[in-house]
Amino acid sequence: MKMTVKQKERVIRILEVLKSKGISSYRIEGDEVDSVATEWAEGGPDRVFEEVLRELRPFGLRQTDRGWLALLLPKDRRDKVL
Repeated sequence: MKMTVKQKERVIRILEVLKSKGISSYRIEGDEVDSVATEWAEGGPDRVFEEVLRELRPFGLRQTDRGWLALLLPKDRRDKVL
């Protein structure tokens, strides 16, 4: 799925929040959602997964950002959320 400029800005904002919560680095290599590469810190996917499942506004982000958080999770966790 190709991201619009606004969607890409939103993803970057979410990734910046996640840098303090579960990822050690990220890279965006294009305009596709699949072009976002994250390097997770130990326990990071678990923390984000639990936050997405339990909180209406995970990490203080907007409720509408929950879907983007789920898309950024590793595939095994993403499948459980979606």
